[in-house]
Amino acid sequence: MRNLLLLSALIAPAVAFAAEGGKGPSAELLFAQIVVLIFCGRLLGEAMQRIGQPAIMGQLIAGILLGPSVLGALAPDLQATLFPTGKEQAAMMGEAA
Repeated sequence: MRNLLLLSALIAPAVAFAAEGGKGPSAELLFAQIVVLIFCGRLLGEAMQRIGQPAIMGQLIAGILLGPSVLGALAPDLQATLFPTGKEQAAMMGEAA
């Protein structure tokens, strides 16, 4: 429970900034994305290890759950806010848009 509170405290400002419609690339949003991906990957990786599976299985499942297949289908606004598809944000990761 404490980890969830810490995670929400870390990403809430970045998500709020993105929801305001901040233009251009956002370093805060990139940080929030990294924190969410690492936290969820670690959490599910640990869960998989506890049941005798490799940690990479949990990390892969976390990626699927946070992607457009699950999170995008269940909460499209949250997924679009946390992982925007704009070319400005893609430039933060060095991707060609």
